[in-house]
Amino acid sequence: MRISTGETIYEDDVFEISGEMIADVIEVLRTAPGAIVDHVITSERIYRQFTDAMRPYTLHTVRVTCPLEVLFKREQTRKNRCPGSAEASFTYLYPKDGYDLAVDTHEMTAEQCAEAIPAALCSGGER
Repeated sequence: MRISTGETIYEDDVFEISGEMIADVIEVLRTAPGAIVDHVITSERIYRQFTDAMRPYTLHTVRVTCPLEVLFKREQTRKNRCPGSAEASFTYLYPKDGYDLAVDTHEMTAEQCAEAIPAALCSGGER
């Protein structure tokens, strides 16, 4: 399924393609010691789909966040997102809390976030 930046993305669309992504992740995990999956989850149904599939594996969750105003600016600058998707992701993020780690991409650079995630999760620490 391919969605253009002008199309509205619905939860059913994401649920459908998430299954394909999960199958790809499981394929990687069969031969690799781990994987990092970048996925904005916006419903309990999609969250359960992913966490249920990952039960045989150790799963760490990371909340990547920043202020909504920054998301608006990034969406406008990048021009490769469906208009309004930043606000939708921010508003409907699921779950809202309970993550193993949180990083703020407004307070930290992308490189700092990328370094903080494995450092915190591999050491068992939380940030």
